[in-house]
Amino acid sequence: MGLPKLVGMLVSLNIVKSDINNSIVISLENLNSEIIYTHYNNYRDFKIIPYNKLNNKLLPNYKDKLKTYIKVINEYENNIQVNVSA
Repeated sequence: MGLPKLVGMLVSLNIVKSDINNSIVISLENLNSEIIYTHYNNYRDFKIIPYNKLNNKLLPNYKDKLKTYIKVINEYENNIQVNVSA
């Protein structure tokens, strides 16, 4: 499958609808994310694991790879807080 297909992100946010001077404004606030990794054995027993629960046995060099994914996220949207304490 290749690593990029196994790494993903869960996102939480607040959608805020405001009426400012009779004009509706919609904004996205409190953007947070959690990077996840999909682990499996022989295309079975799939498990979604939060990145902060990983170890080198599940994904060798996972801490180094994390930097790459945070960079990709921030490249597209720098307002998203990535919640990882790996």
